[in-house]
Amino acid sequence: MYNFKRTKGQSTVEYAIVTAAVAGALLTPVPRSELIENTWLKDYQGKNVMTILNDRLKRAYNAYSYAKSLPPLPKTSR
Repeated sequence: MYNFKRTKGQSTVEYAIVTAAVAGALLTPVPRSELIENTWLKDYQGKNVMTILNDRLKRAYNAYSYAKSLPPLPKTSR
């Protein structure tokens, strides 16, 4: 007979290992040598991916909210 309880426990261990690996990859600082080529990434040398992503999303939302707050363009008649 096949033991389903044991299989369920194995998938939990696999899930925990993959989740820990992804979290570790996102929280590990990016090496300085990886960020030399791109000009906008020079500000983020030595920071982790989550910090970079958080800052870029904040900047994008600030730009979006500023553009959204502008009054509409006036209609021109020709």
